[in-house]
Amino acid sequence: MKCVKKLVAVLLIAVMALTLLTACGGGGSSAETGNQLTAKINNQLADDNSDIRLTYSDKLSSQAIVCLQYYQRTGDANSALQMANLNERDYNFIAIDVNQGESMEYAASLLAVQIEALGNNWGKAKQVGYAEAELLNTQPKQYRLFVLLKK
Repeated sequence: MKCVKKLVAVLLIAVMALTLLTACGGGGSSAETGNQLTAKINNQLADDNSDIRLTYSDKLSSQAIVCLQYYQRTGDANSALQMANLNERDYNFIAIDVNQGESMEYAASLLAVQIEALGNNWGKAKQVGYAEAELLNTQPKQYRLFVLLKK
């Protein structure tokens, strides 16, 4: 019974997150945007002579939404992973804040540096998923980009 309640709670959180993010798109699908950002990160990693190459995952993006919501409320990264039933051995995340209007290339360059640094300690990421949320009361308007990585 407890397992069912937890599952229902996680699904409810995911539905609420998707509802919040429906107005955040730029006209393209989230998979299309995820693939574009992943391609730009991979280009930056290649320019930096890194052997890390990522593939975009819709499933990881769904899990990233759950993690982001919990992280936003608590600031606790480890609990955010646990809330989405992910282990720290195989999953990690990066959260960056970007101003509205900053290019995808700028975000990709920030993320590539952090992904490379993470690879030195945690291991090479192979899959990636994304979630974003608007930060309230910021000028200029800012967004938190939550990047979930899987080995």
